[in-house]
Parts: sequence; structure tokens; C-alpha cells
Amino acid sequence: MMTLTDISRFNEGMARTIYLMLVAISMTSCAAPMVSTNEELQSLAENEGVVIGSILFVAQKGAENESGWAFLRGRQTGDLEWTVSFGELGSNPFATTYTISAKPGKEEVFIKKLSPGDYNIRRASPAGVLGLSSNQYVSLAIHFKVKPRQTSYIGKLVVNLPDRLMAGSRVRVDIADSQEETVEKLRSEHPSILGNTVKDLADLRTLR
Repeated sequence: MMTLTDISRFNEGMARTIYLMLVAISMTSCAAPMVSTNEELQSLAENEGVVIGSILFVAQKGAENESGWAFLRGRQTGDLEWTVSFGELGSNPFATTYTISAKPGKEEVFIKKLSPGDYNIRRASPAGVLGLSSNQYVSLAIHFKVKPRQTSYIGKLVVNLPDRLMAGSRVRVDIADSQEETVEKLRSEHPSILGNTVKDLADLRTLR
């Protein structure tokens, strides 16, 4: 028979579960890909800008002969596909989040039409995981600006991962200038958008 204490703990657990589910649903329902089609980019309004860049995950390699207890140090980052979250700075919990997927060792290029303002590349989560647990994502906190009627190159964002991911894992982010290579990759699909690209590299604003 359940005691009053057991019932109280059960209700608290249920409330927390429901809350996390609602947060996850709101995050999912407001997500959009961090890539615009050529048709979308052709209709650039006065209050819109374009941002281009790329992201590359680099995972450290662990020891070749790990013990059977290696899993205690977390999940192997090199085996994971990552979902990177972009969003406009602010406290609106229902603001649109933009995402791009990437696998370690494969550079992913993005081009996106956005409203002018300050944006943050918030975090990276293993694909298929809600990212609500502290050991299921890494914080990035990369800041960039979108300016009206301007195509801005924000850099090649290199995320250096440890070999395994667990609570408190740290990552190092490098912002490299690979504008020529990135523009060349996009040129065949978006030739009219890239002619006046302005270099405006992202920066790190928050300590991780």
C-alpha cells in the first residue's frame, strides 16, 4: 500500500515528466531547417538578411583497446550524429529554433534567410535524443549577427569533441575563415546570392 510520502513523490515525478514532455514538444514544433531553398533566397525583403557558414565536428579517438567499463565515461562521440540548434537571442520560449545535422568528420554547409538581429548557436545534441538531460548535449554559445539586405559569412565552426560524452564534458570551438571554399560549394545552387558576401565572423560570447 502506498504511503502519503510515496504518493507525493509519484505526483512530483509525474509532474516533472509531463513538464519535460511539453518542453520537448514545444522545441520540436518550433524547429526549422537551417537551410533555405534557392526560391526562398530570391525573394529577400528589406527586413531580411542571409547568413552562410559551415560546421564541422571533430571527435577525439579513444584508446584502441578500451576496457569493458569504458561506457562509464559516456557515449562515444565519433559514433553519433549531432543536431545543432540555432536561435535568435531572447527569452521567448516559443521562438523558432533552426537546426542542422552533422556527423563527425563531415563538414556541413548552411545558408539561411533570417530576420535581422542577434543569434546564438546554442548547443549540439545527439540526434534522436531530446537533449533534456545534462549529459545529452554540449553547450556551444556561438554568437552571430544577421543584417538586413546583407549576405554574411560567419565562418567555419569547428567543434572539438572529447572521445566520450558525459555530464560536464567540455568542448573547444574554433571559428575558422574558409569563406572562399564555402562560397564555392554554394555557388552552383545560389549564384546570384553570393556575389556580395560580407565577412562577419561569429564569436564566442559565453564561457562553457
